[in-house]
Amino acid sequence: MPNLKIYQGTLSPAAWHAARMMGGEIDLESELGKKSIFTVELPAIVAEKAAS
Repeated sequence: MPNLKIYQGTLSPAAWHAARMMGGEIDLESELGKKSIFTVELPAIVAEKAAS
């Protein structure tokens, strides 16, 4: 988990924790005075088609 002091107020600690619990992560790109971009990556489980 990133240093929450740096990101305080931009995204809740619960969101960081939830992403980690699901095996993913949240990435943050930010520049002072400009937009912040949050990217959430979560693993996908692809089910195989059942044999008929």
